[in-house]
Amino acid sequence: MSLMPYPMRRASISQALIDIPKPYQGEPQRYRLTANQPIPPPRKRMSFWFRTRWVRTLSRPVHRDTVNLLHAEVKPPPLVVRLPLKMLRFLPEAATIWAQKHFPEWFLPSTLIVKCRKRNDPEHVNWLPADHEPPYMSKFDTEIMAYDQLKDLQGIAIPKFLGRTICRGKHAMLLQDVPGAYLSNPDGATLTYNEMRDLLERCYYELAEFSAVQINPSTRNFVLSPNRQRLMTVDLEHIVMDHPDLILLDFDSICAQGGVARTYVGLQRYYRKEGYLEPA
Repeated sequence: MSLMPYPMRRASISQALIDIPKPYQGEPQRYRLTANQPIPPPRKRMSFWFRTRWVRTLSRPVHRDTVNLLHAEVKPPPLVVRLPLKMLRFLPEAATIWAQKHFPEWFLPSTLIVKCRKRNDPEHVNWLPADHEPPYMSKFDTEIMAYDQLKDLQGIAIPKFLGRTICRGKHAMLLQDVPGAYLSNPDGATLTYNEMRDLLERCYYELAEFSAVQINPSTRNFVLSPNRQRLMTVDLEHIVMDHPDLILLDFDSICAQGGVARTYVGLQRYYRKEGYLEPA
């Protein structure tokens, strides 16, 4: 699938909204990484069943303070399974497609993201009547539904949804490990303010094409591609569907009030003081 070309910035967005927020004026326009970088948390063994496969991984939190979001290195399956999988190369392509569709657990990538249901996100609640409109839906279930409704954007503007399982006694989803850097990390904080804001608008535009909007504008919810040409939305817990008026209003309000763009510039100043970034 190919998305429509990104249009020119809407005339309704004034140049004043593109300027750097006043509290951060005077800061360097562009940064680069220093040799001093934060040490990632250690990896730990983690295993779980995914359909017919016992998946063994080495995992660690994506962010130090998020225990439900894990980056996992998947260990290869046993040799007795790897050999038949290699034999698929000699069969018609249709056979490989059939096997990947019906047995996705044996075609997992070498790295993936495991996102578990949060403790404060119950599947059911007792304080709402059964006939309440709209019906209660947990953030976890909302995110899975969003991935289903945005299938055409998977791998382009949002991660690929690989499946759901039970991990450490909790419901969990397996997601594509998107290459790049989170905007909340030092290696993702090397864009200029205007570069970041342009990429953010393009990201919102791609979701808007499918009547979806990210209403939780956090730097942790966007990954900068290795070529620094696009952002990918990686958290769909707070995606709102089928509200086209909210899409435009939400993006404009984020720009006007600072939002994720203001936070981004604040992170740059913080990382500079911590010694992780320096003026380029």
